Amino acid sequence: WYIMDLSSNNNVSGSGIIIYDWTPAEIGTTVWLDPSDSDTVSAGSSGNVYQWNDKSGNSNHVTQGISASQPTSGSNTLNSLNAFYCDGGDYLEKAVFTFPTSGDLSIYVIARIDSVSTSDDAIYSLNGGTWMELAANNSAVFVGELRMGSDGNEDLADPPYNGPSIFNTNHNFGTALHDVYVDGLLSSPTSSYAPQWTGDFALYLFADRNNADDQPEGIMGEVLLLETQGTAIRQKVEGYLAHKWGLSNNLYANHPYKNHKPMRYPIIFSAVANDEDNGDEILSSGDNIHIL
Repeated sequence: WYIMDLSSNNNVSGSGIIIYDWTPAEIGTTVWLDPSDSDTVSAGSSGNVYQWNDKSGNSNHVTQGISASQPTSGSNTLNSLNAFYCDGGDYLEKAVFTFPTSGDLSIYVIARIDSVSTSDDAIYSLNGGTWMELAANNSAVFVGELRMGSDGNEDLADPPYNGPSIFNTNHNFGTALHDVYVDGLLSSPTSSYAPQWTGDFALYLFADRNNADDQPEGIMGEVLLLETQGTAIRQKVEGYLAHKWGLSNNLYANHPYKNHKPMRYPIIFSAVANDEDNGDEILSSGDNIHIL
């Protein structure tokens, strides 16, 4: 949007500020999946999702070829935006996901957990040379545990976590640490990260890493994977997701984006409104604003 005061359209000059919403496109993503973008969702006539296309430009599309395991699109919303319903047997996967060569990865998933049936039910997981999953750690409610193969397990503080919430795990080889944030709050102890994760993994959404055998019931919203970039970027991503998906009340009181969504740096411009009769350039009918 822009701010500008042009009281008439006859050769009136002025200036203004254009402010754009910040999105993950500003920093680049490894995977970006958005169920509210209908152009990225491939579903059957009953809404069963068989492919969800990646917006990052990296072609990390996730799929589900088994009809009984396909999430449902079009039946549930969060903040009036389309989200996928997973019935406790549904999940999506990317069979070959290549871990960033830096060894750094942050994962964000908007999720609501309605029920779990095993302690292994997971919101997301990776399985390759090593493995990780954000699992229920309880067969009745989602208590939450980050499991990381040889790097050990970390229980989440202050359970249960029903959501809808922003679930985020960070795997930062640069600092040699793993951690979990839920709605912007550090929810697990930091744990050591070594050796470096590398190579190809299977990526599962709403399933555990062990052949995707265990899935929670719930709602899945936006999913982001990006190379870990520190606190300021993490908080921007949290602010973007919270305000988009109606979760800003979940953010803690002093979160920098508790009360407003992140914005790009403003663009300051000069403009003139031209009189059509004098032959000046007019950019569009009924607008008559020329950015100088």
